[in-house]
Amino acid sequence: MKALNNIFVLAIAATLTTFQAAKADDNLKTKETAPATYNVGMYVSKNTSTINVMVEKQAGSTVKVSIKDEAGKVLATQSLNGKEERTWTKFNLSQLNDGTYTVEVSNGKEVTVKEVKLATPKFVEPIRTINVQ
Repeated sequence: MKALNNIFVLAIAATLTTFQAAKADDNLKTKETAPATYNVGMYVSKNTSTINVMVEKQAGSTVKVSIKDEAGKVLATQSLNGKEERTWTKFNLSQLNDGTYTVEVSNGKEVTVKEVKLATPKFVEPIRTINVQ
C-alpha cells in the first residue's frame, strides 16, 4: 500500500511540475512576442528640403510627431490618433534657417529623437577658362 501511495504522490508531483513548466513557457512567449509600441522611419526626399516621417504604432495608442528648433520651440506637430496604425507625414523645411533641428516622436512615455541639420552650400563661382587654337 505504501508503494502505491508513493507512486500516486510521484505522479501528482510530476503533473504539477509539467503544468508549472508549461505555464512558465507561456509567459516567456508572451514577453518575447510583445510588439514594440511604435516604429519610426525618416528620410529626406532627393533634391528637396522635405523630410518624410513614417510612424507605425499599435491601435488604440496616440503618437505625436514634432519638429523643434535649437531652443526647443515647437515649429510643427502632427498627431496620430488611436484609430490610425500608420502615417506618413511630409515636412517642408525650405523656409527654415540653417541650423540644427530635432524631429521628436512620442507616445507620452517613450520619446524618439532624430537630429536634422540644415545647411546651405556656399556658392562657388565657376572658374572660366579660355583656350585659343
